[in-house]
Amino acid sequence: MKPSQELFEDESQEAFGFLVKEYGFTGPLVQWDDRLGFSFVTYSKGQVGVECIWDGRENDVSVKIIRLADGLRPAVYRADESGKVWREHLTQILIHQGIRDTRFDALDESGLSRQQALFRRALSGYARLLRLYGGDILDGSARSLDALQRKT
Repeated sequence: MKPSQELFEDESQEAFGFLVKEYGFTGPLVQWDDRLGFSFVTYSKGQVGVECIWDGRENDVSVKIIRLADGLRPAVYRADESGKVWREHLTQILIHQGIRDTRFDALDESGLSRQQALFRRALSGYARLLRLYGGDILDGSARSLDALQRKT
């Protein structure tokens, strides 16, 4: 495992450990996709998972909410042919719900490497949004994804 992958895993666990401690999620399940250059740190509960993603090629961090398929990450990237949404960005779900406070707070970056600061800023920002506005997700419900169902 590369140092940046380990750093991403550590920062994901630091930011999202509350899911396990306070809300009964399982995880994290840590996976690396060599083909894509992506690292996934996933927490699961009920019908949903919270998927922290680092795109190592673009050095981009995102958090998506996924609909679990028999307790596992779905094979479908976003939506299937019937319009059922399986994976969506946390911020897109919140915006769809009418939440406009999707900002990330500034943090003290002293003593952090540039990479660690990027991970911490992004992951703590997503964790704040989930704590404040992710009620049904924190309950393990896929209602937020159901609300995005495409009409066919």
